[in-house]
Amino acid sequence: MINVQQIERIRTEFRIYSVRVLSMYVLLLVALLAPTVSVAVEPELVAVEYTVLSGGQLQVNVDTQGDIPAPKIFRTSQPDRIILDYFGVKSSVAPRIMEVKRGAVDSVVVIGTEERTRIIVNLVASVPFESQQSDSEIILLIGQVATGQRTEPEKSGLGLQDSVATVSDPH
Repeated sequence: MINVQQIERIRTEFRIYSVRVLSMYVLLLVALLAPTVSVAVEPELVAVEYTVLSGGQLQVNVDTQGDIPAPKIFRTSQPDRIILDYFGVKSSVAPRIMEVKRGAVDSVVVIGTEERTRIIVNLVASVPFESQQSDSEIILLIGQVATGQRTEPEKSGLGLQDSVATVSDPH
């Protein structure tokens, strides 16, 4: 004879087993799909390059990763500099100091802290510039030094101004 209690117990165990197997398949599916979800990349400056353009202009390209916010841009005089501050952006730019010595640009310095990354473009004279930003790079177009425009000599580390004097013999 068939025992009804045994049949009910088998049905209950089968339902529990089915739920466990189904939940295992759901977890497996979630685990397989998880890597396809895109992970947000932290904003970072990764490289600095420059190109000399016709007419004495210079283009400085800063390669980026992630969503880079618009920088705070300002300039200084004595010494002439263009400064870009990127808050919440890291830097892996190497080397930190790039000697350019072309056109109006003496060097480009990239300094990173926990709060921000600063790009300093050291100029030989005050010149106009434009900045453009795209998804993967920042472009600075730096104007040329005007003919006859006076450039200030660099100051030495002692705070003294380096200069050259021309001496002629009156005899």
